[in-house]
Amino acid sequence: MPRFQFLRNEIEFSLEELQLLYEKNPRLLLYSLDGNMREKIVFFFILQLHIEPENVRKLLLSFPKIMDYNLENHKKPIAEYYITELGFSNSELGSIVTRFPRLFSYSLFKLKHVTGFLRFELGLDATQVKRVIFQAPQIVGLDTEGTLKKKLDLLQTRLSLTSNELGLVVSKMPTLMNLGTENNLLSKIKYLERVVVNHDTVKAMVLKQPTLLGYSLEKRIRPRMEKILTAGLSADKVTVGISMTESKFQEWLESSRLRLKR
Repeated sequence: MPRFQFLRNEIEFSLEELQLLYEKNPRLLLYSLDGNMREKIVFFFILQLHIEPENVRKLLLSFPKIMDYNLENHKKPIAEYYITELGFSNSELGSIVTRFPRLFSYSLFKLKHVTGFLRFELGLDATQVKRVIFQAPQIVGLDTEGTLKKKLDLLQTRLSLTSNELGLVVSKMPTLMNLGTENNLLSKIKYLERVVVNHDTVKAMVLKQPTLLGYSLEKRIRPRMEKILTAGLSADKVTVGISMTESKFQEWLESSRLRLKR
């Protein structure tokens, strides 16, 4: 079969990968090689979006249904919107598709709606919108009146953020929108409120280091906070030490502790 040989020889699928691919999406057996598969894989993914063949193989395995969407009426209009109106380069869009191939499972209307929400409801400028979508492309799948709004409302009300401050937090750490609300974001904020006590200090910590809320509470935030407090440092110093490797953190903690004794 020509299409089988194409995937095997040119895209370098293994036999096991091909079996898995066809099991996940049997419709691939029906598509013509030159009129469908080669146009989408070679000319669109590889040549237009500059996705390496190895990454094309990975995205097809992770989301085989991506081949079901029409190239001319669906994929290309979405690519045109991201490149022309949002300002992404072809390679940047290729990176987004590699990490989030389900981008093409949404309508262009849905993508524009979420972008408009970020731009006009959240008040982000064009550069911030681009940063959010690039770092957290999954955000386009969230319900702007449900899941996404609930997370934004939690951050704004719990931390007493202004609209501009909320936009700043989201633009600096877009992946916060991929986290759970009650069992993740809220749990971390409650912990910081309990340990730090002062509400304004918690707010200042998140504004200074929004990535703080992206770390695991049990594996990173709590252990480091306990060591910082044991060393006699103020709780807000966690914004300095949270991103360090364990060895660098221990060095910084010891030097900070010694400076307090002087």
